[in-house]
Amino acid sequence: AAQNAMGEESTMNYDVIPGAIFTMPEIGTVGLSESEALKKGYEVEAFSVNFRALGKAQAIDELAGTAKMIVEKKSNKILGVHLIGAHATDLIAEATLAIQKGLTVEDIAHTIHAHPTLAEIMGELSLKASGTPIHS
Repeated sequence: AAQNAMGEESTMNYDVIPGAIFTMPEIGTVGLSESEALKKGYEVEAFSVNFRALGKAQAIDELAGTAKMIVEKKSNKILGVHLIGAHATDLIAEATLAIQKGLTVEDIAHTIHAHPTLAEIMGELSLKASGTPIHS
């Protein structure tokens, strides 16, 4: 709205507004769910990774949780990411950027994620989607 008021043309992409639910464990979500993507006509694959696969989750005893990535088959673009686990509301930021910029699973898979961190969940999801998972 502010950009439009200043004479710049700007549109809002409501698919890239992250959701954050501050429960125990936390929930972070952005983009399309698997069913929403199918309804929009996308041919998709869904990939899941459990938080317990991460060394940091084990170190801080936050093993409960899972992450799911919705990927368009044709382009490998990330359409949605849904996290339930420790710090999910913080971790959803990388997924938001990926969807906003139209990144593919390979783009994220080739990004170095510090180890051991919970942020590795996005790397692990992307590696799994590209067929080369490390921990799952």
